[in-house]
Amino acid sequence: HEQALAIARETQSRPLEANQLGNLGTVYRLLGRVGRAMEHHEQALAVARELEDLQMEGQSLGSLGNCYLAQANHKQATEYY
Repeated sequence: HEQALAIARETQSRPLEANQLGNLGTVYRLLGRVGRAMEHHEQALAVARELEDLQMEGQSLGSLGNCYLAQANHKQATEYY
């Protein structure tokens, strides 16, 4: 995913960049690196909003909710779901 993210940035493909940021965020969450995961999902969310891509925005918000859930922060998780 890191290589794909680099290619997305090199080719200035913002949709691919958002997608790869989200993928990396998911990988980091599954590895237990929730803080790092949240950084990636927040970046993906920012790109999605810049592109006005509602589907990607929704995915990013749900992924952030999953990160809060992984931290047992149920209240914050429900705000993102």
